[in-house]
Amino acid sequence: MIDDGSTDNSYNIAKLYAESDTRLILIKKENGGVSSARNCGLEIASGNYVTFIDSDDYVLPDYLEKLYSKTDGIAELIFSGLVNINDKTILKTINQKNCSWDLNKEDDFIGFLYQPLQSSPCAKLYSHEIIKKYHLRFDTALFCAEDRDFNLKYFEHIKKATSLSYSGYYYRIDVDNSLTKRINPNAFKNRCIHWKVRHNMCLKRGFKKEKTQIKLANDLFFNANNEVMRISKDEKSCKKATKLCKEKMTYVDLSFLRKWEKHISAPKWQSFFLVHKFFFILILLNKIYLYGQKKG
Repeated sequence: MIDDGSTDNSYNIAKLYAESDTRLILIKKENGGVSSARNCGLEIASGNYVTFIDSDDYVLPDYLEKLYSKTDGIAELIFSGLVNINDKTILKTINQKNCSWDLNKEDDFIGFLYQPLQSSPCAKLYSHEIIKKYHLRFDTALFCAEDRDFNLKYFEHIKKATSLSYSGYYYRIDVDNSLTKRINPNAFKNRCIHWKVRHNMCLKRGFKKEKTQIKLANDLFFNANNEVMRISKDEKSCKKATKLCKEKMTYVDLSFLRKWEKHISAPKWQSFFLVHKFFFILILLNKIYLYGQKKG
């Protein structure tokens, strides 16, 4: 248990548990953020598997038992679904399926990459051997998408994974200072960087099927399109919004999108305007649409 500079009575409560159960190792450190805290835990971890449970979340009593029951010495990642909660109200259950994933097979690999929750370290059991072998750590320089960054670095080194249709991790989303509520100016850039990582992972493994490229193209397009829509909503000036879009779209591999443009699952005019950089028209059309929505 890592006390990352708590300012209330958390450490004293945790200390009582540590004194009554020698399996619990309690570390108190200066506040450094979630990545720093997790890295601190990784430095002293000694088991065969690693899982992360954030302080504002909770798990069912059989959570570790369920995940551990799927360890067979072959799968290098065990993952499950989770439950989104607000206070004690269940908002949504995100399910996985009972499945073994052979990541040396293209269909399995691309399907695995785009399973729910693959950007989160929650509801997962990692191989400590792989973490140690490649000295994998969370990037403390990132204040957004550090979870996705860690997972992608981990995924690069595994060949087998197992998912199970069990949701024993309860992810709280109503905490006032939760990272999920903070807006990060680099969020879009990070998503584009991580798209490129996924793309390169496919290339490195020789995965070049048409449906793989189409999946990647749609992922990149909707990431870019959502950013354009967000900017057009937030910025009152079309001129300023267009300038900002031009800056943001430098992170997008537009040449890749142009190559697979006809396979993008969006209205043809929408994909055409974005892929060929007609941002002003896209922004203007969205503003007209938003105005109509507002007027009913």
